[in-house]
Amino acid sequence: MSDNINNMDFKQLRNEVQLLRDELAIMKRKYEDIIYNLDTDNFSSRFVKEQGDMRTAIEINAEGIKTKVSNEEFDSAMTQTAEKIETEVKNREDADKQLSSKITQTAEEISTSVSKQITIQFKSIVMPTKNNTSDVEKGMLCEYDGTLYYYNDILEDWDEYPHDGVNSKFIQTANGFKFTNDVKIDADLIVSGTLSADRIDTDNLSCTRLYAKGNYNGYSVRLNGRIGDFGIFNGDAGENASANDANCIYGVYNTFPNINFYVYSNNFMGYDVTEEKVWTKGDWDFSVANVEGLEDSGYATKEWVLNQLG
Repeated sequence: MSDNINNMDFKQLRNEVQLLRDELAIMKRKYEDIIYNLDTDNFSSRFVKEQGDMRTAIEINAEGIKTKVSNEEFDSAMTQTAEKIETEVKNREDADKQLSSKITQTAEEISTSVSKQITIQFKSIVMPTKNNTSDVEKGMLCEYDGTLYYYNDILEDWDEYPHDGVNSKFIQTANGFKFTNDVKIDADLIVSGTLSADRIDTDNLSCTRLYAKGNYNGYSVRLNGRIGDFGIFNGDAGENASANDANCIYGVYNTFPNINFYVYSNNFMGYDVTEEKVWTKGDWDFSVANVEGLEDSGYATKEWVLNQLG
């Protein structure tokens, strides 16, 4: 192509344009051939990016996609096929704890699993409890009397360590949910429905107050588990009312080691454990009662007294 078209005559300019058209036609044909022959096989099915301790890898093929992202502490991976999507996050194998969480989704269900394997431990001469171990120790295994224990964050107590580590799983299907291992539910979040009593472990059931169904401000049965008092209270009883309170209809009051019985704060009877004796208080009206057995006891009966007076 000439450097200055301003100096060309018409014939020269026409030839120059024709030359450019021919070159453009050749380039167009080459471009069409490239597009026509383009194939995904000409590209890599695996892509990797690295920087320091960070690494990201993506693998693509006709079956699915795999991705993995890593740094110096953790690995996360995802596998996607037409039938299933699976993700996992875990820490590196050289850590003190082997932690892993997985989510698997299919057309039928969604399942999640969390596992923990603890590799460091300490020894104790006493059974570990929440109060006699530190936060650092709660992150370790405790060997006591030849048995390994771990601290359960859900139960907030030490439990025997399983041989395959600690595992929990949650599965959701169209029919409902299924849990494995310990489950902690915030009762404040339960706002409807009914808990079936046959699903409750009554051996470990504890309560301080029972009400009649639908009458939560009325009469109640209360138990003071710390000192053993028991009573039936009316609706006016205070929060800390005891078994000898004026609003306690009937109460059993523990006086260590003796027992006293109350009706509306009136102490009508007691039992002395040391002397093995029952004693009474107040006036007892036997005018409508049949008293038997006193004839041979050495005590005077009403009939005997009337006979003597007659």
